[in-house]
Amino acid sequence: MGLFKSKQSNEHFIVATTHLYFMNEPIRFAQAQACLEECSGFITKCNKALGLPEDNVFPFVITGDFNAKPASSAGSIFAYETKIEDGNQGEAMYKLPADMDATKRANMLKT
Repeated sequence: MGLFKSKQSNEHFIVATTHLYFMNEPIRFAQAQACLEECSGFITKCNKALGLPEDNVFPFVITGDFNAKPASSAGSIFAYETKIEDGNQGEAMYKLPADMDATKRANMLKT
C-alpha cells in the first residue's frame, strides 16, 4: 500500500494490492474486512503525516487477486464497477468507497 502524488494534478492518491485466499469464503470475507481496516488506518496515518484533516479522503484503488465474485460476501465488501475502458465488459474492478470505513461496510452487509 502506498501514497502517491500525481505529477499532472499534484493530488495524492493511494494504491493497495491484496491476494485473498481461494479455498474458503469465510476466510476471504475476514481478509477483505482486514484489508479495509488496514486501508482506513493507512488513510489516517497519511492525513497525519501531511497535516490534513482527519476526515480527508484520497482517491483509492485496490488491486489484486480477490478470488471472489463481486456478489460474494468477500467481493461485496468492495464497491463493484464494470471495467469498460478496454472493451472487456464484465471484468471485475473493485474500488474502495472513500467515505466508508470497514466497520460501517461490514455492518451494512449484515442487514
